[in-house]
Amino acid sequence: MVDCSYCGDKVAMPFTCKLCGMKLCAKHRLPEKHACENISHFSTPEYKIEKIQKAHEYREIKYTESSEGSTGAPRLFNQSMWTSGDVGKNVLFGGLILALMVILVNKGFDNPWQVTGAIIFAPIQFYLFYIFRRNYARKFYLKTEFILSPIGIAISIITSLFSFVIIAFGFFYEDGGEDEAGSKIGIRAIFLSYGIYFIGSFIVFPLFFLLDLRLVNLNLEILYAVFSTSHIFLWLAIILIFPWRGLDGKKIYDWDTRTFWKMLAFLIIAYIGHMLFADDLIIFVINLFS
Repeated sequence: MVDCSYCGDKVAMPFTCKLCGMKLCAKHRLPEKHACENISHFSTPEYKIEKIQKAHEYREIKYTESSEGSTGAPRLFNQSMWTSGDVGKNVLFGGLILALMVILVNKGFDNPWQVTGAIIFAPIQFYLFYIFRRNYARKFYLKTEFILSPIGIAISIITSLFSFVIIAFGFFYEDGGEDEAGSKIGIRAIFLSYGIYFIGSFIVFPLFFLLDLRLVNLNLEILYAVFSTSHIFLWLAIILIFPWRGLDGKKIYDWDTRTFWKMLAFLIIAYIGHMLFADDLIIFVINLFS
């Protein structure tokens, strides 16, 4: 047994701070939790960039070249996944899959305006979701990756055909984000997804609707695609909260069970409210500003 250098608690397997070398318990293992004397030296912008680069290099070590093709299929959590090697391209590809799901849910392949609206707005919203998550993860010196799942892509497309959306085409992941940092990123991501749904449905859509009537005469089917794309992000928030391995809900549940149940209850209430009152609320907002 070893005494924690900060609080004195007995620990069988202490953590060693990489900045100052102190032996610490799980509660005080992070530099900011034990008033590390060297934290200011390692908080420079240069060190943050180096930390992110090292995280990326560490992730590359995990990748194993697939014998079936030249794309490279990483084995993550012992599951067959896929990446192009460029997270930005992966996210844009995910956004196009999201657009396809919107079109399938609305059965809008015969409507060029709905197809156009989905192809434009779904990738933009999904990429913005990635940008906000990536920037928040950098505060913890973590690099955000987006990994695609071929099996998940098939599940997402098939469920969209039956209007029961399961967003499983890929997931975001931060190396080293399995503790408090990963939980905070997950909480922010889930509320961000819900925020995209709420803003898109009850602010952007009504404003575009009014602009359509007054100024630019946009086809209403494009606006309906904006509305439907925003709804997908409510499903995304619900999927992310589930405590499955690799999802944000699992990290939140392991870190703070009470917070997990509060967020789950909030999303269930939000979904029920969406099913019962969304259309009436949108009409109210449009009438309010018209």
